[in-house]
Amino acid sequence: MRRLGIRDAKLVVSTMRRRGDHERLLRLAGDTQVIVRTFEHDAAERLGSLGATVISESDEGASAFLHWFDEHFAPQREAEDDAASGG
Repeated sequence: MRRLGIRDAKLVVSTMRRRGDHERLLRLAGDTQVIVRTFEHDAAERLGSLGATVISESDEGASAFLHWFDEHFAPQREAEDDAASGG
């Protein structure tokens, strides 16, 4: 990683899976801004405390599902509620 010139970059986006790999990258990055993705809440807290900007895949996945669910099932629920209330 040292040979990549991370300390000279303006931004690093890391998509590695292991928290230890992210931690190593953050130590090498110095003042360079680092964006990491993670699937675990405890890893997000740890990496955030080390200075990373964290994208939580589990939160994003849950948000995307809820958005999809509302788009596909909210109109059906509203129609059922209207029918039940006599409207």
